Amino acid sequence: MAFMDKFQKFAESAGDMAKAAGKAASDKAGDAIEITKLKGKINGQNRAIDEAYIKIGKHYYDAYVKGADVDEDVKGFAADIDAAKKEIEDLNLQIAAVKADDDDAPEAPAEEAKEEDKPADAE
Repeated sequence: MAFMDKFQKFAESAGDMAKAAGKAASDKAGDAIEITKLKGKINGQNRAIDEAYIKIGKHYYDAYVKGADVDEDVKGFAADIDAAKKEIEDLNLQIAAVKADDDDAPEAPAEEAKEEDKPADAE
């Protein structure tokens, strides 16, 4: 009987250890989920900050465009924006030119293409 008692205590102890390990794992998983949620909220706040920075930048750029007296750094950043806008305009003109070239290219007649697709013994 002593062996059975020891075995039963061992089994109970092992069961308790398994339950404790399961609870610890569950707690860690719950913590990981909570941390992920909190990090998502942090990322949301960082996006809000970035959007506010963009609004501030647009405000000062608009002031610069209207001729307001702005800081020299703002003038430099605004000049960078102007240069980028000019580059975009030039690139769009290049795109339009490529499209115009494509529109001017003659298309192959449909019948010639069909003749080439026919097998040699079909004639």
